[in-house]
Amino acid sequence: MGIKVKETSDWALFTKNDIVDGVSIGGKDCYQLVGISYWTSKDAKILKRDLEKIFIKESKHNILWDEVPLKYAKDHYKLYVRECSKNDIIEIDASYK
Repeated sequence: MGIKVKETSDWALFTKNDIVDGVSIGGKDCYQLVGISYWTSKDAKILKRDLEKIFIKESKHNILWDEVPLKYAKDHYKLYVRECSKNDIIEIDASYK
């Protein structure tokens, strides 16, 4: 999921013909990545395989899981953004004192 923004310093998704074709930290005229994603059973099995390969076999431990389908194995997927608004999301990973 992503929020259409003019600019973000957060994770940004870029699309071409509605398909995600780029990701970066920060961007303009893009979608701000929201940490919710939906997967079919078939794609989830491919994702499991790719996660194991990238994290375990290639020892890439300092990346986020979403970088696997968005960067490291992007040729295995055809990803789309499910657009949402800021009002649709509540941040749940904030620190509490």
